[in-house]
Amino acid sequence: FVPLEHFADLIYWLDNKGVPSFGSIGSGYVFPCFDDRKDLKEFYEYLKSIDGTLGKVFGYGLLKKDFLPDERKKLLHEMKLKFDPYEILNIGKLI
Repeated sequence: FVPLEHFADLIYWLDNKGVPSFGSIGSGYVFPCFDDRKDLKEFYEYLKSIDGTLGKVFGYGLLKKDFLPDERKKLLHEMKLKFDPYEILNIGKLI
């Protein structure tokens, strides 16, 4: 999610990087389609700088977990343990 006052900035940033994206302009959601995962770190840092948040529509898996605040990681891990106390499902993923 990106606050609407920064939505145009994000679209401009993605366009300058040549990253195609889709989303909902009215709600502030955008889904960039990166060709190279190494560009994700730069994207997440930029997103944080404009008060954006990581989307959870597709979960917090192997790529996004390194960019979440520690308190959110802890909360997600505690929630996962309720359903998977032996941590045998989705090994290495938060959810």
